Amino acid sequence: MNKKEKKIISGISLILIFGMFLISSNGFYFPFASGDFINGVSDLSILSISQVTLNGEPAIRIYATANGGAEVLDIDWGTSEINSKLREGGSDLIATESIRGGIQVGRQTLEFPYASTGETIHRSVKQISIGTFVSCNYENCKNSAGSGDVLDWMRPGLSCQCLIGLEKADVGKWSSITKGNYPVTFYIDGLGSTTFDRDSMTKYLNDETLGNNAKIQFEGFLDSYDSVGEPSYTPYLYLNQIQLLEPTSFALITSAKRNLLDSFGYWDVNTYNSILNDIFIDKYSQYSRESYIYSSSRDVSGIKITLDKPISYPTFTITLNAESVGIIEQSGQPDNLYCEDTKFKANELGETTCSVRNSGGAGSFSVDLTNCGTSAFVIGGNNLGGFDVGEEDTFKINLQGTTDNENGEEGNCRVKVYDLNDPSKYDTFTFGYFIEYNPGGKCSPIGKLICDEQLKNILECKSSGTYELKESCDEICSYGTNGVAFCSIEDEDGCKWYDLGCYFLKFFGSIKNVFSDLFSGVFSIFKFLKYAIVFVASLLSMFLTNDFSKSIKTLKQNKWLRITFSIIIGLFISIFLYLFIGSFLFWVFGIALIVFIFLIKMVKPI
Repeated sequence: MNKKEKKIISGISLILIFGMFLISSNGFYFPFASGDFINGVSDLSILSISQVTLNGEPAIRIYATANGGAEVLDIDWGTSEINSKLREGGSDLIATESIRGGIQVGRQTLEFPYASTGETIHRSVKQISIGTFVSCNYENCKNSAGSGDVLDWMRPGLSCQCLIGLEKADVGKWSSITKGNYPVTFYIDGLGSTTFDRDSMTKYLNDETLGNNAKIQFEGFLDSYDSVGEPSYTPYLYLNQIQLLEPTSFALITSAKRNLLDSFGYWDVNTYNSILNDIFIDKYSQYSRESYIYSSSRDVSGIKITLDKPISYPTFTITLNAESVGIIEQSGQPDNLYCEDTKFKANELGETTCSVRNSGGAGSFSVDLTNCGTSAFVIGGNNLGGFDVGEEDTFKINLQGTTDNENGEEGNCRVKVYDLNDPSKYDTFTFGYFIEYNPGGKCSPIGKLICDEQLKNILECKSSGTYELKESCDEICSYGTNGVAFCSIEDEDGCKWYDLGCYFLKFFGSIKNVFSDLFSGVFSIFKFLKYAIVFVASLLSMFLTNDFSKSIKTLKQNKWLRITFSIIIGLFISIFLYLFIGSFLFWVFGIALIVFIFLIKMVKPI
């Protein structure tokens, strides 16, 4: 390798090392991370989240499903995924931290105990001569058989021949299956773990607790291994070890022995031994390679296997103490509250416009009016509805009063806007009003409808210059957007039937939600574009690296080394882009690039 090639490879290595440092310096979990921008690969997907209580404390119940059965199920839920499901469930909670943990299932063992049938076989036989026909009997054959068993004897001519069975094996069968227990460990980072087992449960697992802050329930079977049956072989005990033979082996061995003993005046020992050698073939190693077996062992008591099949989990219900996993009730911070001063004629309706901004998290605001010295109420009700982060909105306040002072009368009204979830977050403002003296009558114009001070009746301005009762309200008297008094009737959506402004805001709010959904969740447009860019960039980098590496002599001469080098570069580019796109540095770089292009366009050539 020449100096030029060394410099090129050294430069690429430095770039890779720098890239790794950049990734790690930004706090990413390499090679994948979880957070607002980048989610790790979680084996459990959230189906829904609802608000509940756990041991008297606010909690969330996560209904999740496993993406695939396995002995280890990772939980890796980023804040964006959690908040998306919280919003879908109409919750006021917000996730400030990711939730990580897992479920680990120990391997299950099954034991197949060996039981003897009382039958025996001999793997081989031999024929011996012990003398003349006078001494031919069982006892003399037994004395000469050694460790073997006497199967038969005969007197061909003047001699005595003994048939001896060797290598004795016990014929067995399988006793009842013994199902071993396996532990299940559930853990959430920061909360701890708990281990339980199936022996203490029925087929369906009940809630299992993790201290005071979490519990889990499996909704499905944990006994899918129970369908595994005994080995489809006949067990034999030979030399203090279980051996597995084909199920037909005992019948074949019995037939071969009968043929041997039935022969007249001649034992075909060689044929019998050859047949037994072909039949007595141990299948244990073949059985231990079954796809569902992780490991196996055998001894005189039987066979024990550890199963490798993944358990199938349909769904889970996980209940977590909300605060312990960083899920809090979101609340806003009313700010920049301002109301205009106003003036109005005595016994007529006055109006002022107020504005308020949310400088905190997403929240719902309400209004209180105090120290007004006259009747005052917010048009449309005191609940201002939801406010997004940084959102500013306006609302109107109606006032009504009277004065006998010909010079008019001044007063103040204190407005307080607070968050419904956290009333300690509020802002106040005091505006002034002036009531003009109305010598021409106590009301005008004729026919004008207003609410009385108790907001229980509708009053109408009569030609006499006074307000008289027009209608009593079953619920409450309120004002529409046109300032006319009506008996308020709320529909199912919370909008009064005459409040067109409310319906207008709800319509555009639904459109806003549709566009918001396009950029959230697993199948959002941004995520699709991100994955497409990563895939195309990875392929291009592999092809370009392959072409470039041909200029390096060492890589050019070794095709597989060149391909491996290209794949490594391609994987690095894909991982780097996956982590970079959508990160904080990505947005900083993008904004800086836009500003730079804009400045270049603004500079005129000299």
